[in-house]
Amino acid sequence: MPIYSWTCPNCKSNLEDLMSYKEMKAITEVVCQSCTTANMAGAEKKYKDAKVIMKQDINLVAKTQSAWNAGWNDGLSGNDYYSASLGRHVANKRVEEREMNKKGFVNVRDLGDKHWIDDKAQAMRDQKAAQESLDLDYFNAVEKVGAEQAQQTIFNAKDCLDGKFDDINKNVLKD
Repeated sequence: MPIYSWTCPNCKSNLEDLMSYKEMKAITEVVCQSCTTANMAGAEKKYKDAKVIMKQDINLVAKTQSAWNAGWNDGLSGNDYYSASLGRHVANKRVEEREMNKKGFVNVRDLGDKHWIDDKAQAMRDQKAAQESLDLDYFNAVEKVGAEQAQQTIFNAKDCLDGKFDDINKNVLKD
């Protein structure tokens, strides 16, 4: 049976309970006893009947034998395998994941939305198009009115102060 946990948004008190999945589904809300008691004790009349609903935390992971040890026996079993991602042998998947996290790699499972990569690539293309458009406008203005007047026209103070150019140029994209 899993351990379910709730936290009060006001007083940050915790409540943990070991119950079956079926019992958990029957619960609609959990009331914070300490906040409700404080409200009943001496608060203003408008808050006297107020009850504070606790928010459910993420369920705790079951403790399995492989999660108990601190990794002292990694590599001793002789059952290690070659990780193509790391380019070397590792003791198990857990060690491989830990090493990949240290190197800053993001697991595909952690990306969330399945369109994350496509959306990120499209945002980068849009940003590059905005940069190129701004460059083209500037170069056209330089040809027409000269460099100093072009800077004043294209990069006016209002746009510079409201952050328009910060958003366009936060990551300079090159081919």
